[in-house]
Amino acid sequence: MRCPVFVYLTTALLLVTIGCSEDQPLVPEQGSIEQSSAVKFDPERVAREIVAMSGWELGDEVEPFKGRDDGEEARPPVSVRQVDREQLTGKVAHYSYRVPVGDGPYDEIVIHRVVKENHPHRPIRTHKNIFLLHGDAVGFVKFLFGPASPSTPDDHAAAIYLAKKGVDVWGMDQDWILVPSGTMDFSFMSDWGLQHQVDNLQFGMATARSARMLTGAGFGKMNLLGYSSGGMTAYALANQETQIPMQERHVGGLIPADIPYIIDPANAAGRAFTCAAAADLGDALAAGIYQAEDGVLFLTLSALARSDPDGASPVFDGLTNLQAALMFVTQTWQFFPANDWWHYMGGLFEDGIPVSLEYTPIEGCLDFLATASPYEPNRFVYDYFRVFCNEESLPFTAHLAEITIPVLYLGAAGGLGEGGFYTTTLLGSSDITLVNPALRPPDEIASDIGHIDLWTATDAEKIFWKPLLKWIRTHTNAPGRSMPRGAGR
Repeated sequence: MRCPVFVYLTTALLLVTIGCSEDQPLVPEQGSIEQSSAVKFDPERVAREIVAMSGWELGDEVEPFKGRDDGEEARPPVSVRQVDREQLTGKVAHYSYRVPVGDGPYDEIVIHRVVKENHPHRPIRTHKNIFLLHGDAVGFVKFLFGPASPSTPDDHAAAIYLAKKGVDVWGMDQDWILVPSGTMDFSFMSDWGLQHQVDNLQFGMATARSARMLTGAGFGKMNLLGYSSGGMTAYALANQETQIPMQERHVGGLIPADIPYIIDPANAAGRAFTCAAAADLGDALAAGIYQAEDGVLFLTLSALARSDPDGASPVFDGLTNLQAALMFVTQTWQFFPANDWWHYMGGLFEDGIPVSLEYTPIEGCLDFLATASPYEPNRFVYDYFRVFCNEESLPFTAHLAEITIPVLYLGAAGGLGEGGFYTTTLLGSSDITLVNPALRPPDEIASDIGHIDLWTATDAEKIFWKPLLKWIRTHTNAPGRSMPRGAGR
């Protein structure tokens, strides 16, 4: 879900928060990998660059990349603009690649891989895989929370946990995550809607699959986890892929994490809210307001809670800066009334005022808020609110009944939780698993484990990540055909 909805905050609050922030196809027999013409780079070529730049060994049936005529090995022409590798805990490494997807100054995504290695630059070969897509405000870093949070153990991260267990973890940052603070002209975001996000995701998955095949892990489809609004993009891609040949699809299993796609008609208040929000966002776009600044609020609340925790909050009247940050994460429903209780993190209260957190330490919460990116496209948020509302015919929802791949819904009872169940009833899959952990009785749901706790809670491994791993182990797609000899040249 959107984090939070600025449409319903006052102009004064917005000003305060802003003021506080400073070739040949790899497998021709299976069909080439397709992606929208909006993405201008070839995922197969990018995968070859990633493999060469990372120093990974090629699969047994893949011949070395060759130069022109001299027979010398050579790296392919470079379009990947930045390559980073960091050694994480144990034998797990994190690779990241800044990759162009268009001609504009901000037309870039970051592709990530978190993987166990037998030796440096020698990733394990495994058919078990997942591709992780972030939600609003905070990018892929949420899946690497421990390394990003000074107050949290380095190995406390979903991506690291899965990699340690032998899963090849890939993911990406959408282009808006990279837009720098202080940007003034957002006209480049004017058409960055849901389809734009789908195109980027499709390109990222195509690149990951090609890289896996080049390095001997097979060409099997990937499990796709979309968290929060990333789940909207994941659903939209799965919906779109029903209309292309099976051999050109990338998603082998769909994992929407704590997100509905279409609001349950029984939740009349939630649906009315999303429909009204979509209308307001449409007005904002018509007025030339192309950016949402939700991340600015995240950054502001964290900074104020740390620099002056007992000072009066300029964001929420009557609260201290620390109380404001805690209220924001424990009573998120006040800003986005999708239901009457949902929240980012479960809290402890005295006289209705949050005094602490139940599942994520306070310092960890503030660390998480501080990882936010400041801007996000209003066009994307507008589109996914229209999907939530479900009062108009949209291409993003036209083929839900044709989605027949396995589905795991991974919710959090105190988050959007059971609100995501309804969408799964609209799918054509016969393999649907619902996981929605609750740690408190139903009458205490307003304090139960929440939407962001899924990644940050001290016991998140036991509560959320182990069920996710169990599902991956039983839903790994067939490895597919290996790449023909010489096709990687």
